[in-house]
Amino acid sequence: MKVGNPTSRIHEKDAARAILSAMLISDETGGDTSCKRYNLADDNPAPRNEVMAFGHELLDDSNLLPSETPKPSSRRRPSEREKRRKTDKKRVENKRMKESLLPEGLLYPTYREGLKAVLDINKEKWR
Repeated sequence: MKVGNPTSRIHEKDAARAILSAMLISDETGGDTSCKRYNLADDNPAPRNEVMAFGHELLDDSNLLPSETPKPSSRRRPSEREKRRKTDKKRVENKRMKESLLPEGLLYPTYREGLKAVLDINKEKWR
């Protein structure tokens, strides 16, 4: 399997916690956090194919994969987004976010914990 370009991602709960933390810091200190920029990302930028393979494995281990996976049409042209995925590199540094907004750490430090949590929450619904 060809290794793709690493991209950063973040679980929605960690993103929400960071945003709320930034708002609370501003309220508590009377300071203005509007001029500060924070990269919201987990600790493990990874190629999309690696993340998708892990998700596939989780679904397979839970017997949640469909019996047949539809094949993409060979006639369809790839979208601009699909083309970008092959060249995008979105590795970002999350040090400031973790130090200032989430000093207690991320709930989901990598895509692995995040995908496991998504599966756990939805497993019964998806059966």
